[in-house]
Amino acid sequence: MSFQLKIKLEGLEEAFRNLAEFPRNLQGPMLRAAVRAASTPMLQRARMLCPVGDTGLLRKSLGRRFKTYRKNGVVAVYMGPRRGFKTIINGRAVNPTNYAHLVEYGTSQHFLGKKGSKETGLLHPGARARPFLRPAFDQTKGIAVEMFVQKINEDMIAACKKMVKQRKVA
Repeated sequence: MSFQLKIKLEGLEEAFRNLAEFPRNLQGPMLRAAVRAASTPMLQRARMLCPVGDTGLLRKSLGRRFKTYRKNGVVAVYMGPRRGFKTIINGRAVNPTNYAHLVEYGTSQHFLGKKGSKETGLLHPGARARPFLRPAFDQTKGIAVEMFVQKINEDMIAACKKMVKQRKVA
């Protein structure tokens, strides 16, 4: 029995067309592995670009979470500060998930004190935006697509070889 393997290593659309030829139970793990590989440079770049304050807690907390939607097979990656990095500084609990968006997008000028209160008279000038997640995405999206395609193709080749070895392919 002869088996020919023809997979072009060109682009994303080709990779998805080739992936559709595989059994559904193999597609999920291949997609998850490819998304993990593709998101790695983005996470590394976000950590490099992340501003470091007094504790460096925001940079340390950066991570990613994967979600596979069973209904349509979509694999999504969520990147940002992770929970569980809370620490006590000067008697106050500091958690990067509570302030990461303020660092990324900045703040406008606002009064300090009770919510919406002008009684204190202290006007905070705001903080300029110091984006790190969006620039990381913009700088690495090309590499991410290349790594995704490379990983998915490697996994498809490995799956084909395994199927041939197990004699599941006619």
